[in-house]
Amino acid sequence: MKKSNNKFNLVFVGSGRFGNKRDSKGEKLLYMIKELVKFSEKHLFIIEDYNKEYKYDFNLYKAIPILGFKHRYIWALIRKYIYKNFSSYITGQNIVDYFIAKKIKKLKIEDDFDTVFLSSGENRKSIIAARNRGFITIQLADSAEADYNRDLIFKEYEKLNIKLNIPKNKLWISNSTLSSNEIDYIVVSSKHAKNTFSKKYPEDKIKIIPTGVDINYFDSRPNKNYSKIKFLFLADISIVKGIHYLLQAWKELIEEKSINENRAELIVVGRWTDLTGEKFKNECLNLVNGIKSIRWETNELFKMPNIPYYHEVHVYILPGLSEGSAKTIYEAMSCGLPVVCTYESGSIVRDGKDGFIVKNKNVNELKEKILYFYTNPEKIGEMGKQAREYIENNYTWDHYSERMKNVVFNIIEDGRK
Repeated sequence: MKKSNNKFNLVFVGSGRFGNKRDSKGEKLLYMIKELVKFSEKHLFIIEDYNKEYKYDFNLYKAIPILGFKHRYIWALIRKYIYKNFSSYITGQNIVDYFIAKKIKKLKIEDDFDTVFLSSGENRKSIIAARNRGFITIQLADSAEADYNRDLIFKEYEKLNIKLNIPKNKLWISNSTLSSNEIDYIVVSSKHAKNTFSKKYPEDKIKIIPTGVDINYFDSRPNKNYSKIKFLFLADISIVKGIHYLLQAWKELIEEKSINENRAELIVVGRWTDLTGEKFKNECLNLVNGIKSIRWETNELFKMPNIPYYHEVHVYILPGLSEGSAKTIYEAMSCGLPVVCTYESGSIVRDGKDGFIVKNKNVNELKEKILYFYTNPEKIGEMGKQAREYIENNYTWDHYSERMKNVVFNIIEDGRK
């Protein structure tokens, strides 16, 4: 039996830039750590890099001293100028994982308290090193399970007759699979994500913690001018976001003359990040060629903030095929927008109250919900207000931090039984 029921040692490792407020993952980790530090006897945080604009109440150590995140630029240059098929992202991840694992193996930490090891990112070597030391290992999974997503993506490309120039087993997807004997617990952010992991892991080892949002930054300023109903799709644009189903739905509504192009607009915001380069992009653009009511706000260097778009539009749409829990749904609801999305997007939307849940890959249901808001603009403000209140009462970063703390304590307690 360890010394204390309400104290533990905490080791956190992560790739990416910690505390980056332009990135919900970086922000989420910051709020989580700030809460857990209150209950840790000793703590150590080894990360790839961190946002230097923020003042931290705890010490952060770079996995690769001096270089930090800059080593990734080296691999990116190799990919750009020397070998185009070079996997710059995977190489960067593996190098960070290697240096973190070395530190974990040499880490001096007292055994009087349980040691909780939290991992964010693809840190397989680090997790195994921590498990070998008897730490309670927890993987924070931001997306659905890797093999599930791989199968889904390949099937979608086959439907569009687009061939990938990469074997399925070489396709990198976030949260690369760990075996159940390499990790103690996995934390996911939605029921959909849990369902995809439960095919390989015991259900009692998978914990669900929905994410959160900064309700002060993503404030509600409803657009009450309904002379033109504006719909927003905002995301990194790839096949897994279901953008092609949304474009097909919009095209059919225009061709059927169900909506007037002068009284409705679809705004597509983001950057093209699809695996096929130009192939999927061209497929999408050709699909809606000549339709004037689609406004494209896309480029390769696109960066947030998203706020002006949320404040301009009336309805947010994300027909995602498989997500952990899409951050943009939280952002849109916080901004007082009704949301149309799929269950597979990791949705928190209450169907018929804050917006609508549509069936995955279902063009007809997308058309029906678009048409609903187009013909019933008075429902936009009503549902948007309920969405904002729901976020305020359930999905702030304080709610997320409290849920994370409770899960960690429950996991420690389970290990003591």
